[in-house]
Amino acid sequence: MNKILLVLTLLLSSFMLADNACLVTYQYKIFPVGVFDNKIIAVDVEIMRSDYKGKENDVKVQWQLKSFYSVYNFNQKRINSVELNNEVIKSSSYLDVLKEKYSLVLEEIKAKFKNIDYFEVNYLSYCDFQKNCEKVKMISDNNENTYLSFEGEKFLLNFSLNYKLNDSALASNDLSAYYISSVRIYQSKKIKIVLPHLETGHEISMGWYTSDPKKKPKDYYNTGTVIISKEHKPNFSLHKQEIPVYEEPLLHHAYGYDFLIKVN
Repeated sequence: MNKILLVLTLLLSSFMLADNACLVTYQYKIFPVGVFDNKIIAVDVEIMRSDYKGKENDVKVQWQLKSFYSVYNFNQKRINSVELNNEVIKSSSYLDVLKEKYSLVLEEIKAKFKNIDYFEVNYLSYCDFQKNCEKVKMISDNNENTYLSFEGEKFLLNFSLNYKLNDSALASNDLSAYYISSVRIYQSKKIKIVLPHLETGHEISMGWYTSDPKKKPKDYYNTGTVIISKEHKPNFSLHKQEIPVYEEPLLHHAYGYDFLIKVN
């Protein structure tokens, strides 16, 4: 009897840990500010979600935001990054704190990079975890290279230039495992850049997302999950916002990264 109770306790504990672990996510966001000396200056924010126990021992959401000013060359590589702030907040949303951190880093950039050529953000679309979007699409070849196709040109996506893998089974340097969450387009006086946010997570690894409205669940009892992807525009305009940041859509166990690509 004691052995049965022990097994049940262990099973219950594992289910509780698995449920709490669903809150764990990671995103690296790049918010370009402008061009200075043939380099791209940006506000970068590392966003990590986890949990903590509330007053009644219930699970609550918390976020850790690390903010940087970063310098990129025109070949996607981050050549310098300076951390300016690191804060943990207990809230269901991080947007207000993200706006605050962006503003603080922006002031540092303005002071450090005089006469910067500022970007305007002209486009934001939620691709809803697809490979083919309105403006861009992901293409992989037989040599395990992944490209972003934009306006008839292909641009190699290079994960190893800027990112290190997180300690997770879902975090991968195989870009074919990622799908496009969002797409942004920025324009300065001289250059245009595109930023796809590539993300993977539990729902993708399970094969739930599809662009095929006729797809049926795979399991025998027909109770599996199917999520029909549908690209859509947000109900706000980054171009009109004084602080041009937003919350990226999140999957469970999500790992997502912005890729900064100069296209002209």
